[in-house]
Amino acid sequence: MKKFIILALVSLMTLTSCKNNNKESSSEQISADTAATTSADTVQAEKSTETGKSTSTESSPEANSASTGSQASDSAEEPAEFIELAENSFSEVTMNVTHTDNEPPFEIHSLDLSELDFGTRETPCRAEKIRDPYWEASPDDPEYEEKCREYDEGHAGPDKPRLASYAFDGDTLYLSVLYDDYCYNSHCTVIYSVDAVTKQMTEITELKGTDRDYSVYNLFCVRDKLIGVMYADDLGELVEINKENGSITTLYKGDFDHIHDCDGERVLLVGFVRDIIDSYSYVQEYDMDSGELTMIAPHVDSNEPPMIYGKGTARLEKNEDRTYSVVTDDYRIDTGLRGLRLISAHERDCTVISQDELLGAGRSVLYHYDLDRGERHMLQLTSANTGYFDVGKGIMGFSQGGRLLTAVPDIGQIFEKEVKGVFGWYSEYSGGYTMLTIDYPAANGNIGSHTMPTELFWIDKE
Repeated sequence: MKKFIILALVSLMTLTSCKNNNKESSSEQISADTAATTSADTVQAEKSTETGKSTSTESSPEANSASTGSQASDSAEEPAEFIELAENSFSEVTMNVTHTDNEPPFEIHSLDLSELDFGTRETPCRAEKIRDPYWEASPDDPEYEEKCREYDEGHAGPDKPRLASYAFDGDTLYLSVLYDDYCYNSHCTVIYSVDAVTKQMTEITELKGTDRDYSVYNLFCVRDKLIGVMYADDLGELVEINKENGSITTLYKGDFDHIHDCDGERVLLVGFVRDIIDSYSYVQEYDMDSGELTMIAPHVDSNEPPMIYGKGTARLEKNEDRTYSVVTDDYRIDTGLRGLRLISAHERDCTVISQDELLGAGRSVLYHYDLDRGERHMLQLTSANTGYFDVGKGIMGFSQGGRLLTAVPDIGQIFEKEVKGVFGWYSEYSGGYTMLTIDYPAANGNIGSHTMPTELFWIDKE
């Protein structure tokens, strides 16, 4: 398994990468908007100083009828009927986007982590002069001895910290930090906890040895448990880390790659099938109570695995004309749009992001579908936006310029906040949504490769 490497300007949504890529790009990492080709004629959003100004056509009968029928079913406490909607089922509402430095209409909590000191460690592989079998230089290389000498000189130690993953439960931040600069995998990993009020950092456990890869990725807090993913024998291990004594318990070991999605209650695992003709991913749900696995999606495009919403799941489905449909357990919406990324899905609304090449490189458009109103809100985003994720009351993202962005589609505003860090990772827990900004501390005047946390933001669920 490859050592975890975070690159500053890589694509931000590699949640379905292979085991090696999973370690190069954590599942919490925020991803860049994917390209799309939509008509510029349908997008007329422009910046305006008038808050929430919009133009709208009348709601369509199809969407209103579907909405009324669903509300009637809900009132009778009967299962909602599955709804199929076309692109013209929604009236288009073009929002004149306003960027502001004001606070958004909901509270965003923050915690400064830039002063935390993780120190250095001496890894056992360095002390024992043991390298991974995956190390670059081959014994067949005529310059093998020279490369080994140069490598040892350039990696003299001690080993510096590098953040691999994080989790948050509303009171405590948990960090998985790798210390192995010497090998491809990590032979020394430390799990820390940080109190969200006092900022006191405590070492929960140190995992080290040369008998296996001790990297821990994909930290999540699920039902008061701290879980993560390790790897051994080309298999994934879903593990629980005891918050008190640091003991590790294997919950499940099998042919999966990483935790794709987790909302603090449900856990979705992704596996891959790689074939010359057809490569695809499959998604299973792991039951934290029974330990059983349930197949959620046996065959999905590796770039579009399903996401959790409530008790259901949602995904993008590519049509024959290369446009995408949003498909959930409650409805199907044929968007008529290409190259989408699904940002959020709920019982009565969903949000996607597309990119219109006719508007210029990097110009992306956010579409928010409201089934109850029968409306599709469109917000034009700037090229500085590197990715957005659902935070319940809005859509949160991170700019390459080091700004936290919070879009509220129904009022047409994007709230900007200058923050520390150059990158953002996103995660969800049972009580809310989080964004962790990270940085690459400079080494000898150059940008370093050791990713470290700088600031934590979180928003409480209603």
